[in-house]
Amino acid sequence: MNKMIGFVSKTARKLLDLFPVKLPTGATAFSAFCSRILSTHGLPDMPSYHHAIASMVMNLSPQTDRKAPYFFVKAVRKAMANQTAYDAIQKIREEEKQKELAPGASTNEAIQE
Repeated sequence: MNKMIGFVSKTARKLLDLFPVKLPTGATAFSAFCSRILSTHGLPDMPSYHHAIASMVMNLSPQTDRKAPYFFVKAVRKAMANQTAYDAIQKIREEEKQKELAPGASTNEAIQE
């Protein structure tokens, strides 16, 4: 029964996050705002994500005093995907650099001969 209540409660919170809410104006309120958003949507409650949400709030237009919490969820997920893609690109570049530096492994030398 408790699992069912928890599931319904979490689903209701996720649905409510689709509607705009007043943006927090104090440090404690902001921390609670970020933590609630992250925990509701299964994202890790890390300082870097609080920083990302703070940056997003600062970049909203001056007339914006309400925003749907799900907006921040989608933006954090996109930032996570960007970081993963960047790491993959860096890894590929490093592997290519290692291949170029390896003696006798250059494909350019084979083509020129």
